[in-house]
Amino acid sequence: MREYFNKATQLYLEGKYEEAIKYWEKVLEIDPDHELSEQKIEKAEKMLEKQREGR
Repeated sequence: MREYFNKATQLYLEGKYEEAIKYWEKVLEIDPDHELSEQKIEKAEKMLEKQREGR
């Protein structure tokens, strides 16, 4: 689980938000109560939206 979380974080920092979300979702499959992953997904979704808007 930690590997998925760390990979997601790395992808997020590289601006690869969609890929990062997929890895955080894998964390949630293992531990549905992992709040930090839920928070990170929300943040990544916002960044992805901004990216799509061209900001």
